[in-house]
Amino acid sequence: MKSKPLLLILFFFIASNFIYSQADTTAKADKITAYGVTEIPIKIEEASSIIAAEKNAIIDLSKIPQAKEMLNSFLDQFSLLKKQSDSLDLTQISSVKINELYRRWDKMRKTLSAAMESITERATLLGEKKNYFEQLSEVWKVTKSNAFKKKAPKDLINSIEKLQRELDKVNRQITVELNQLLSIQTNLSEKNLYIESELLKLKELQIKNRRFLFTRNSPPIWVGLTDSSEKTIVEESRDLVNEYANAIVYYLNDGERLALGVVMIIFFLLLTLSMRHYSKNIPDDDEPVKLAFKILERPYSVAALLFLFFMALVMNDSLTSIISLRKILLLIPLLRVLLHIIPKAFKKPLFGVTFLLILKEIKINTGSETSIERAFLFTIAILSILGIIWLKKSGVVLSSIKKERVRSYFRRILSILLFLFIFILIANILGYVMLGIFLVNGIYDGIFITILLLTSWLVLNGLLLISLQAKPAQKLKMVQLNAEKIKRIFRKIVKALFVILWIAFVLDAFNVYVQVLEGVRHFLTAKWGVGNFAISLGDILSFVITIWLSVQLAKFTRFALEVDILPQFRLPRGVPGAITSLARYTIIGIGIFVAFLSAGLDLNRFTLLAGALGVGIGFGLQDLVSNFISGIILIFERPVQVGDVIVVGKLSGEVKKIGIRSSIIRTWEGAEIIIPNGHLISSEVTNWTFSDKKRRMEIPVGVKYGSDVNLVKKLLLECAASHSEVLTIPAPEALFTDFGDSALEFELRCWTANSGSRLEIESELRYRIDNAFKENNIEIPFPQRDIHIRTEPKQKGEISGDKNN
Repeated sequence: MKSKPLLLILFFFIASNFIYSQADTTAKADKITAYGVTEIPIKIEEASSIIAAEKNAIIDLSKIPQAKEMLNSFLDQFSLLKKQSDSLDLTQISSVKINELYRRWDKMRKTLSAAMESITERATLLGEKKNYFEQLSEVWKVTKSNAFKKKAPKDLINSIEKLQRELDKVNRQITVELNQLLSIQTNLSEKNLYIESELLKLKELQIKNRRFLFTRNSPPIWVGLTDSSEKTIVEESRDLVNEYANAIVYYLNDGERLALGVVMIIFFLLLTLSMRHYSKNIPDDDEPVKLAFKILERPYSVAALLFLFFMALVMNDSLTSIISLRKILLLIPLLRVLLHIIPKAFKKPLFGVTFLLILKEIKINTGSETSIERAFLFTIAILSILGIIWLKKSGVVLSSIKKERVRSYFRRILSILLFLFIFILIANILGYVMLGIFLVNGIYDGIFITILLLTSWLVLNGLLLISLQAKPAQKLKMVQLNAEKIKRIFRKIVKALFVILWIAFVLDAFNVYVQVLEGVRHFLTAKWGVGNFAISLGDILSFVITIWLSVQLAKFTRFALEVDILPQFRLPRGVPGAITSLARYTIIGIGIFVAFLSAGLDLNRFTLLAGALGVGIGFGLQDLVSNFISGIILIFERPVQVGDVIVVGKLSGEVKKIGIRSSIIRTWEGAEIIIPNGHLISSEVTNWTFSDKKRRMEIPVGVKYGSDVNLVKKLLLECAASHSEVLTIPAPEALFTDFGDSALEFELRCWTANSGSRLEIESELRYRIDNAFKENNIEIPFPQRDIHIRTEPKQKGEISGDKNN
């Protein structure tokens, strides 16, 4: 309790010092210092250069003509969409049209946000320049006053006045440009408020439609057919044709989209044709490869399928007619590819599903609560029911499915679909048209995306198989050594992406994608924490995923460097290992830094952690840091390299890995020993292969006394010379080392470049020496000793003593 007043006094002391320092800094910043008379000519020249450079820079920065052009283009689009939206009775149009309007307004909002961000950035920079030149004008104003007081030359005063006039012109120019940007920004802000209100209104309608999904929104079909107030079937059909015609015109008038489409279709066409060309020399002894060949027999359809699928992913179209038209066009190459590869039993059902998908897409553009829409809905439901009954009764498709488990799942799916389409038919008859449309759109969109993704999977897998077996890919060692692993990883990645896409498209088909996405986003961004520290599940996932990706990228980079890139260069021994290790740890380090940023963690908060880490290093982590630094020294100085044969203390073996903290040594017995890098730096290390792989072998041998020593020397040298692994330079030596107790001692010394096989070579040399000595009657004696036993006579005293006893 007594310490509280002291803490309060300390707090107010620090706070007062901080406020005083800030006030002092502000006072210093506000104080304007005039230039001295002797500095004025140089400063005038500098200021004139700045003014000349900034005049054009201001025009380039503001880009008023481009901003006005952008504003006019946006206002034209805004007016057109507003006119179309105002002409519709939102309470009477279908949910499909409401979703289309929402997408169009949302797309316009995104365009507007990007434009406002650009203009705001330019306005901010112009504001900073305006402040700078206004401050510069004040400096020269004070400088001129000071020059008058000191009676500076008139020419100098005139130069200052001329500079002030130039500064005034620049300030006026900046003000004009800034005001125009602010005017454009204000206009866009007003439009943004209107767009936000429209989006809110449409979102409320979407919620209302989902809420009243099970409410009858049309009279029963027998009443609706006698209603003469609606348009005739011919008029509604004419409106439908106009919808698709307008979609085609809209697409052709979009020059940027059209150019991208032309480039992408050429790219995919060249890709498929080149894959087909390379596939001619590839053996088709594998079933997946045979399937890939069959797919590439339709190169134009494959190219069109990939192109349309790519455009569907990257193009955020808002018009329902364009989306519908693109789906219908996708069915053409999809059908051609599938008919060429699927069994015959699946072809009739595929034609039926394709026809019903086209009917569904046409139905979407018929308008809300029209006779033609209900007629299409009725037709789709009836044909779907008849088709499912035929599939269940005929058993042609079911019998062609080999796996019993898949066959069982297929039967259950058919039963569920039959129930749903009967329900849709009854709902349409009773007037629950919105519910029927909701289910039909969801079911057939789900079927369409399933078929599309499965076909795309087959196409991409086929292209991968052929590309890995093509000659250009086979030149890469990492493809030669890890083709199966590459296939496995590629399939996992594509499968995961396709599952995510399938879930997203199915949710969108049932008009719940946005709601699910918002729910997931809210769940991931919900903050959890204690005190000032808060973190969300999304931050944790972002951190973990970023770390995982950086580790995987580091592994791939290391693999590519070791196998394909670095072997093409003549680098000193050990340098490739240093480069790969450095690249790996650099990527992981950058990944950790990016992970902290992506998780939204303030790096300034880690200063306390760094201080605690410093204390920890001082007390208990010095060994860890020492090993870490030793690992860096090993990487750069390379006293020990992977593959070296070393001796550390009582440990001997081959270096298998050098890590950042520890290294792995495999002993001759096969054990893998993990040694901290600090021991390799601080301890005495014997490196048998530091500069080269040469190793001297020493084979001692003894011969019987009386043997011909010159013959022994000759035979030893001949045995060494006859072995292919023994080097001629340095030349082998046979040394007469000593006269032993039991033999004349010799030693054969020779060198080999294959130090890893030293023991095997020594063993083979011993066999040859033994055979050579036997052939030349030279004996290798065993140790022997001559023992002489001597007995001495006893003394007289000892003899008499014995007798007395």
